[in-house]
Amino acid sequence: MVNKDYPNIHDSSLVGFGKSHQSGELSRDELGLIAYDDEGLDVGDRLWYISQSKENPSTITVEENFNPLIDRHDGKVENHEKLLPSGKPSVRRVKDGEKPDRPGNCPENNTFLEARKIDAYIPGGYDSEVCSRCKYLHTCEFLQERKRQLKYEKMPSVHLSQISGVDVSQDVAIVEEPSISLETETKITLGVGKLIQSLHKLKRENQQAYKYYAWLIDFVVNALEDLKKAGIPKYGLTHLEFMEYLAKRVDINYGEIDSRDVIAWAFLQKHNENALHPLVNQLLYVIWVREFNYSLDGEVDPWSLPTLQEIKQEISQSLSNNWEEIFKGCQTPEAKQKAIRDFGVFNSLKYIIDGLGGKCDLSVNPSGELVIKRRNWATISTLKKFKSRIYLEKISRSDLERKTGLKDFAEIREIVPTDSFKNVKLKLVKGMGHCGKLQSWQRMRETGVNRLLAGVESLIDPTKRVGLLTYANTLFMFEPIKHLFDVTGWWFNHSRGTNIYQECDQLILHGRPTTNINEEKADFHVRTGKLADGDNEKQFWAYQHRRMLEEVKQAIGRVRAHRRPDQQIEIVLIAGDAFSEDQISDIQKDFPGMEVEVVHIAETCPQAAKKGTRTSNQMLKVMWEMVLSRW
Repeated sequence: MVNKDYPNIHDSSLVGFGKSHQSGELSRDELGLIAYDDEGLDVGDRLWYISQSKENPSTITVEENFNPLIDRHDGKVENHEKLLPSGKPSVRRVKDGEKPDRPGNCPENNTFLEARKIDAYIPGGYDSEVCSRCKYLHTCEFLQERKRQLKYEKMPSVHLSQISGVDVSQDVAIVEEPSISLETETKITLGVGKLIQSLHKLKRENQQAYKYYAWLIDFVVNALEDLKKAGIPKYGLTHLEFMEYLAKRVDINYGEIDSRDVIAWAFLQKHNENALHPLVNQLLYVIWVREFNYSLDGEVDPWSLPTLQEIKQEISQSLSNNWEEIFKGCQTPEAKQKAIRDFGVFNSLKYIIDGLGGKCDLSVNPSGELVIKRRNWATISTLKKFKSRIYLEKISRSDLERKTGLKDFAEIREIVPTDSFKNVKLKLVKGMGHCGKLQSWQRMRETGVNRLLAGVESLIDPTKRVGLLTYANTLFMFEPIKHLFDVTGWWFNHSRGTNIYQECDQLILHGRPTTNINEEKADFHVRTGKLADGDNEKQFWAYQHRRMLEEVKQAIGRVRAHRRPDQQIEIVLIAGDAFSEDQISDIQKDFPGMEVEVVHIAETCPQAAKKGTRTSNQMLKVMWEMVLSRW
């Protein structure tokens, strides 16, 4: 299909059916990428493997055939407990205070990371404002090895962000698990201090711009401070809730907002109609009337007035970071990092205006910080430059289109034979609630933990090799019975791209794999351009449920049951109350032959049932005994 110039190929085969393994066997010759010059040197095009775990592949074919592109780091640690398919230790970046097994290759690594905190991109290389001031510039092993690999390496494995600016127009990319390996959204969290810092820079750099725009940042800062005083909801505020909150505040310096405008704007937003936020109208009023003396019956030509886009461009120029000036006199990496913290500015005003216009998502987290989520157009642009892209993931076509921003997908999948999973039983455990993600230890009392542990222990088969998959922040609760598990992991990490459960014949799935609902709404807003409210509410919940079910299916596929037809495999889903019959049927459809058994925890472990259930059962037992005693 690549040879026939299909730009986007989606392999949506079920997890465990060899997508990654087979893609690792692909050769450049098969894809028509090999070419030789007159001297017999291979000058053909490249085959890239884009993965979140480029250095720790889960299949031997990818490990042997693709070489990781070098990246900047402060050192790496080898994990001899988690081995690669070849038996070599996996690697990860060193943590603060750790001794690395492999030394760092760039003293300026943290300088680049510090710039990313304010959504600033500083290119590396010999002409870079950072690298050119480094005393190791002309002997830099990182730059030399990267240059060599980009010139001669024909099958590199990478994170997509590593190849921004590289010419890949004739190359082919294999994208493993695009839903997690493609960073097509960027999230920035800003406290009040960062917002005020950008206000001060605007005042220093452009007094005229400060005069007309400062009130807007000040307005948002005051709104955040008042929210903290009043008390922020448990999950924070969504984009629409925060926009409505801003619109209702009328204590600004330039007139008042008509409450009818707020109602009309909110109504239109919920019904997918474009409408300027009342604060944008106020901003335009301030600029047009105060600076250009515009009035309906005046002499000013309305076509000469600046547009919202032109206003943002002026702001961006005023708040841009002049790295040459910021790094002046900086001789060490630490000095550059301090200069970024002291003088580097995040262009908050641009994103506030974009958020008011619906072009990015502005929400408030439970800590009262402003959370900006936007499309990462640089990543999407790099992805588009490839001649062809092959995506490997069991994901719906519509969700893949939203994630990548691309269209025209040719879908392929391996047909799953009937009864391939007749050796698998899905045990759906009811009576233990939804088992949602634990936000804090205080929310779950000791009695609740004891009930959970008792229930899980009663379901474990001691004759089997048992795996546990739970949330990252609830794994600690299973410490008292940790000895009962052969393998443990957590959702959104070990439920994808790992083979640690492939020898388990009982897998305990604790909880329903969802993230913070406001985060989900922000993702939906950024990817679709629609708010997850009003006319789009049903569409959002369908999207959210698909993501949840895809994660469950990924987890079930980790045991590779179809490769062990003579072994009986049991999947225990401890969140049965959270799944509808239609959702269970959807799961069962992807695993033909799989048996589903519904179990109520009160029947297998009464002490694990909810207090109300235990009381009801005890009353029924007493009543039944009284009836029997009269016979």
